[in-house]
Amino acid sequence: MNEEPNAMAAIENQIALLKRAHKTSKGYHHLFPANAERVFTEYKVFIIRQKIVLLTLALNNAKLLMPQKTWKQCCDMAVETGQSIGINVSGYSRTVMKW
Repeated sequence: MNEEPNAMAAIENQIALLKRAHKTSKGYHHLFPANAERVFTEYKVFIIRQKIVLLTLALNNAKLLMPQKTWKQCCDMAVETGQSIGINVSGYSRTVMKW
């Protein structure tokens, strides 16, 4: 297990992981342990990729705006931005916060 020296390092590591997962059509496999029995439908991959976008937006907001903004406010802004570009996997910041 990697131990980040501070919250900013943890945020940057999560952003890097999500960006790698979103880089290619099969990049989302970086987020899940190998399992030969796991098969994702096209729709499930679509949802995973939308979640990756929302989480990346929220973490970028946190990186730029915390501590002036709370994590909830960063997620609120991510949901609003996501919806403006057609990312509708969740309309609630609390859901994004749980991911």
